[in-house]
Amino acid sequence: MSQLKVLSPFGPKIARLKFPQLLIKKINLEVDRITKQKKLIKKYDYSKNLVGQVKQEIQLPSIFIQKNIYKYISSSIKEYVKVSTGKSTKKIKIINFWVVRQYAHEYNPVHYHDGHVSGVGYLIIMVGSGVVT
Repeated sequence: MSQLKVLSPFGPKIARLKFPQLLIKKINLEVDRITKQKKLIKKYDYSKNLVGQVKQEIQLPSIFIQKNIYKYISSSIKEYVKVSTGKSTKKIKIINFWVVRQYAHEYNPVHYHDGHVSGVGYLIIMVGSGVVT
């Protein structure tokens, strides 16, 4: 079991959990691999599908998601559904998974996502000259 916590400060319930460091490292390495190659940057550029005023929004390849992310995300969503509704779910389908590399003066306005569950994860946070992971 993960360290999932279900919060209910208002309206829908919210899950909070911490990604394993190994998973964060794999995602960051994949983003680095993509952003170092112009061909891949163009292929996985997801900014045209998003509302953010951000220069780099990168969709992760489906094979990478299936191999590295799906099991963790799927089990976390199943746990969230069980804890928040008391019901079990058998199938989880990841519709989209992307990384936003957001820098000073870039922003995401209020917006909505498709699907039944939506989430955000923070992989690297730069504070001044330091890094928080």
